[in-house]
Amino acid sequence: MGIIYIIISGLCSALAGAMLKLGAHRKPYVSLFDFWPHASAVGFYFVGFVFYFLALSRMSLTIAYPIMVSSAILFVMFMGTIWFAEPITTTKIVGAAIIILGVFVVNMA
Repeated sequence: MGIIYIIISGLCSALAGAMLKLGAHRKPYVSLFDFWPHASAVGFYFVGFVFYFLALSRMSLTIAYPIMVSSAILFVMFMGTIWFAEPITTTKIVGAAIIILGVFVVNMA
C-alpha cells in the first residue's frame, strides 16, 4: 500500500507544479477568482504531503523518497506534453529511463 501512496504523492506534486505554471500565465489579476491555479496548487501540495506521510509510515525513507521524486518527474514530463505542448525529446526519454533504472537499483539494494 505504501507504493500506491508514494505514487499518489508524486502525482499531486506534479499537478501542483502544473497549476503553478498555469497560474504564472494568468496576468493581470482582475479578481480573486484568478488565483484558483495557485490555490489548487497549495491543495495538491497538501494532499501530496498527506500521502507522503502515510507512505513513510509504511516504507523506509531511502526507498520512498526516490520513488516519489522520480514519479513526480515522470508525471511532469507527460503533463507538460499534454497540457503545455512541451515536446518529449530523445534526451528526456533517456533521462526518464535513467531515473527509472536508478530507482530500480536503489530498491534492489
